[in-house]
Amino acid sequence: MNYLEQFLKDESYIGILLILDKDLHITDSNNSFKELTGYAEFELSKMKFVDLILPSDKSLFYDVLYDSLVTQDITIKLYNKTGAFRFFSIIVQTFGDHFLVVGNPIKKDFIGYDYHTEMDSFSNEHFNDIEVDDISEFIGFDSEAFLFILDSLPIDIWIKNKYGKYIYVNKTFTSHTGLNYQDTKGKNDFELFEPDIAKEFDASDNTAIESKEQLNYVFESKSDKLLTWTEVTKIPIFNKEEKYIGIIGYSVDISDYKKLESLHKTDAQRYQQLFTRLEDLVFEIDNHGNVLFIAGDLVKDLNIDVKVSNAARLFITRQSNLGIEEKIKLALNGTDVDFLIKIGENDVRINLYPVVNQEGVMNIIGFGKIVGGENE
Repeated sequence: MNYLEQFLKDESYIGILLILDKDLHITDSNNSFKELTGYAEFELSKMKFVDLILPSDKSLFYDVLYDSLVTQDITIKLYNKTGAFRFFSIIVQTFGDHFLVVGNPIKKDFIGYDYHTEMDSFSNEHFNDIEVDDISEFIGFDSEAFLFILDSLPIDIWIKNKYGKYIYVNKTFTSHTGLNYQDTKGKNDFELFEPDIAKEFDASDNTAIESKEQLNYVFESKSDKLLTWTEVTKIPIFNKEEKYIGIIGYSVDISDYKKLESLHKTDAQRYQQLFTRLEDLVFEIDNHGNVLFIAGDLVKDLNIDVKVSNAARLFITRQSNLGIEEKIKLALNGTDVDFLIKIGENDVRINLYPVVNQEGVMNIIGFGKIVGGENE
């Protein structure tokens, strides 16, 4: 079993890994890809990868495959079997007449499938006509339909009166905290949670109240009663006379995304390791010609410090390799470059691909492969 086959079967890798043939049919994929898209292996074997890409993103994917201005890391939306779609960050590499796709789901929900909580533009103007002095007089707790809707949402929701006492929590909140509705009703944070947690909740409530604006923040909990990572939103409510009458809060579980985030560096190292196993030389060059990364079996034959600032010097080990600097400049101008050089005693085919980094600056990703029987 080669390294790529081992990587495909690696259950600890939570990103996606696919092999596509020249017609973009999915010839192999890891279990993570199957789980994230909802398709079985026999279903994927009959599909083209582009069939899973939303129409609006297909041109971007084709740019990566065929255009000279290649993007190293692109974000596309892939259909789930349910008909919803999810965002993925991917890189694509050509190997012979096959393509390798490696990537990760990124922090955006399934559209039309997962619940969305985008209320960044919320304004207290929604409640300008409230005439009551306490939020419990305003919320319709006698409405079974209202309570059913709140209890059905897959996010924690709570409402406190102007004294900081809980007057409502939904079923998702109780399932995550282990506290039932009667446990929380009429109590404040200090009566329900550890002191440090209660202080944090109280302080963030006060921040929202004093600013009279919606408060959004990410919260990391050390409490066994709470989810580890959540995105929290708190909305202070004021009546017609601008008197504070209570606060509405909700939180979204982002623990899985934080886990992905913590593994991002490890995944990047694994990408490098994967490409290094598949190529004899892998390197990245910035737009000033500096080497950012280099690895592979051929490094030892360069007979030069890999941390040198000028990339061209890495390859000018023989007179026949002069002119490399011009090829690097050509790649930095957006052109794919393919040439033969001598490294040690080996003829090596170098492929330079222009890429755009996250800052929008052109870099170069390079691959080197020992060739047999070819002449310069």
